[in-house]
Amino acid sequence: MKKNLNYILLGLAGLLLIATIVISLTLGKKKPEATSQASTERKSIMPTITTEVVVEITDEEVEQALEPVSELITMNYRYKDVGSYTSYKTWFDDEKIPFTTDYQLFTYTGTVKLGYDFSKVTYSVDNENKKITVTLPEVEVIANEIDHDSFEVQDEKSSVFNQQSFDDFASVENELIEKKNAEVLADDEAVEEASQNAELIMKDFLQQNEKFDEYDIVFLKAKDSKGE
Repeated sequence: MKKNLNYILLGLAGLLLIATIVISLTLGKKKPEATSQASTERKSIMPTITTEVVVEITDEEVEQALEPVSELITMNYRYKDVGSYTSYKTWFDDEKIPFTTDYQLFTYTGTVKLGYDFSKVTYSVDNENKKITVTLPEVEVIANEIDHDSFEVQDEKSSVFNQQSFDDFASVENELIEKKNAEVLADDEAVEEASQNAELIMKDFLQQNEKFDEYDIVFLKAKDSKGE
């Protein structure tokens, strides 16, 4: 009888041990799942932070970007012209002395260089609307170069009493230059071409800088902006 009781007790102890092991294994598997879930919940609570880089341009930056074209010639106007030179002797009261008049008719070539005085160019940046406004002054004559080797006398009348050489034409060079400058500036097509060339060159220089990629570049003429 004692033997049977001992067997029964040993059996119950074995069953209890097995049950304990099973429960421990079951609880041991569930713990990582709970930890993983809690970790997931914590991650979902964390806010997502995004940063936006705001790029702004100043008027000074535009001016600096265009500094390489500050002495830009936007158009070369080549020409061939006809001029005349008259010389005579006078009395004390500037009265012309008869038979002392010399006359020469000649041709010559030259180049008028058109452009802008960039110290008069103004810039305005609208960062909110991504717009750069460049206001241009009036086109000017930067230089007028006469080719002295191109002078050719077409007609000449010399007085016995007042013979002049072709070298004397240098005295009227300034007069010829001023006359041609006024003539070219009165040529609307030439002035417009010089203006368009300037806009293309300046726009190209600005667009080489990636900072200006998102900006519209608008050109205004000073005389037009005054009327607005």
